[in-house]
Amino acid sequence: MEIAGPETNSINFVSADPTLIVLRGTGGVNRDETSDVVFTVIDQSGRPLPGVTVNFSLSTSVGGLALSKTSALSNGDGQVSVTVQAGDVATVVRVLATIGDGGGNPVTTVSDLIAVTTGLPDQNSISLSVEQAIVPNAFNVDGLTTTLTVRMSDKFNNPVVDGTTAVFTTEYGSIIGACNTSAGACNVDWTSSNPRFPTLSGQTNIRTIKNTGCSAFIGSPRVPCPLDLGFTRGARSTVLVHAIGEESFIDRNGNGIIDEDEKELFSNLSEAFIDHNEDGEYTPDGACVATPNSSQCKAGFEEIFVDFNRNGEFDRNDNPPLYNGLLCPVEGNGVWCSRTLLNVWDDIVVTLSDDTTWTFVMVRGNRVVDQTLTDATQTVYISDQFNNAPPAGSTLTLSVKDNCEIVGETNFTVPVIFNQGAYGIPVITRPRDYDTERPEVAQTGTLAVTHNPADGSSVSETYDCDVTN
Repeated sequence: MEIAGPETNSINFVSADPTLIVLRGTGGVNRDETSDVVFTVIDQSGRPLPGVTVNFSLSTSVGGLALSKTSALSNGDGQVSVTVQAGDVATVVRVLATIGDGGGNPVTTVSDLIAVTTGLPDQNSISLSVEQAIVPNAFNVDGLTTTLTVRMSDKFNNPVVDGTTAVFTTEYGSIIGACNTSAGACNVDWTSSNPRFPTLSGQTNIRTIKNTGCSAFIGSPRVPCPLDLGFTRGARSTVLVHAIGEESFIDRNGNGIIDEDEKELFSNLSEAFIDHNEDGEYTPDGACVATPNSSQCKAGFEEIFVDFNRNGEFDRNDNPPLYNGLLCPVEGNGVWCSRTLLNVWDDIVVTLSDDTTWTFVMVRGNRVVDQTLTDATQTVYISDQFNNAPPAGSTLTLSVKDNCEIVGETNFTVPVIFNQGAYGIPVITRPRDYDTERPEVAQTGTLAVTHNPADGSSVSETYDCDVTN
């Protein structure tokens, strides 16, 4: 008696490793140019089926994408594999595996998407965040930390390849020098320590609420100010992160490369620099050339840049401006674009809170006052000596005594604040029980504003309340 062989039922996708490969000729450590794709052939009972011919094809062959073979026989475990080889154009691709079902009908399954890209970060896809933007008491105490996280994606906003190195520099304090990405991100710790002032000018040019008037208020008093006091800002440490990558461009036709008619649709990038004075430019090559004695120059005089091409000069890469990146096609290299890479970068400010110098001021309209006005809105501002707000999570509470009551909120939590400027809360009071025919009722009242730091001792300021109706 003859027993019929099992009929082929289906073919299943098993794995693609890795699912992100880089353009042909751009591979290296942690940068694969090939992906191994595995399928399993099973019979109608779900058992692995060996000896079956599997034909392979690609969903696209743009840029020279290729397969290591066009067919193969399933092994004893029913498995069959093929290798995808990257081309010159960034795209996404699937492998199609086709078999016969035993009755002459084709059965096809597809792999997961495989991304073919540079694997490099592009400029508009690198971002730096900080766990705690204002570090409590970091101006006075060494060893306090906050964590910074960098996230990087490529032109297609896919996470960069694992192991991509990000390098860090800080203005004040200390920071771990580098980290390597996993799933597109990695982090380092910043730690409070010296330096805390500019190396050359020290405290000379630092703006504080003791030496700089607040132009938001009548008479420009020297008080906590909701405005930025300007150059040179104290206790603010710029942190720079950079990595080797490429510039960002607009791919109008979606072919994954920058074509000649797209040559102006990119964001030109200078060499990376650590922006001490937060003016958005490399000051020694800008303001210090035009106005060497300006406060802007003095605040940014000590800025340094990352000399990517090691020519000893800060390069704006604008003579002429060309797109830099591996998405520049070979025929465009040196003509309308460049395949030379550069540093992509981002920065953020960590504030070193001076918790020994919290100062309050109460303002009504644009005038500093020391007493509330019934049913009017006053604003109480608080800052340290450098006009920096309290750390996030600190609270401000309002309380009253005698013939005074608060209208509205009495508890406020300080949010995350990055910009320099005092933090303000609204205050409205009115008499609690005013009666001229009842002298036993107190005809005075006080308002107390208490700052409860995220880490440290509370501090308060008291103001008189208006007790007239």
